[in-house]
Amino acid sequence: MRTALFVLATVCLTAIGCNSASSPSGVAVIDLDEVARRLGRDIKMTEMIKAGEGVVNQQLATVQASYEQQLSDKKAEFGEEATEEANKTLAQMHQQASFQFNQARQQAAAKLSQHRAQLIQQFREEVKPIAREAAAAKGYNIVLTKNDSVLFDFASTHDVTEEVIAAMSKSDYKAPQPITTKPAASTAAKPETTEQK
Repeated sequence: MRTALFVLATVCLTAIGCNSASSPSGVAVIDLDEVARRLGRDIKMTEMIKAGEGVVNQQLATVQASYEQQLSDKKAEFGEEATEEANKTLAQMHQQASFQFNQARQQAAAKLSQHRAQLIQQFREEVKPIAREAAAAKGYNIVLTKNDSVLFDFASTHDVTEEVIAAMSKSDYKAPQPITTKPAASTAAKPETTEQK
């Protein structure tokens, strides 16, 4: 009876060992910053982010100029000898214009941040299948990004950064089209006054 149990246990352990050996296991590490730097993607992303900032700043300048023009037109409408009520209206318009412009600026900043996150995520998604393939070639089924706050130390054999760079540097490699949409600032709205409500 004991012999039969021992044989059965040995067979089970052998089967488990075989399954573990046949399927990839372990963790690979990739330095995404190094991949982006070596391929020049960091420069491209920076350029696209700056281009978006330029568009947004130009739009914000247009919004601000529109508010200033509206206030100037209203002031001209009241004339040089404006009444106390007219001055209150102008002050209200100025306050409302400042509030609306600050809102537009905050929205623009949020859209720029979102645009930057989209560019980074697109790059990560592009690298993912290549990193997975490079890791599998070494017998690893998990890929972690190199991060000193997470990874204290690892053997260089687990690093697949060079393999990924080599694969993405091949002449026949076709990179996906980058995100070309640029974040837009809010359009100018006419400052509200008590008279308009």
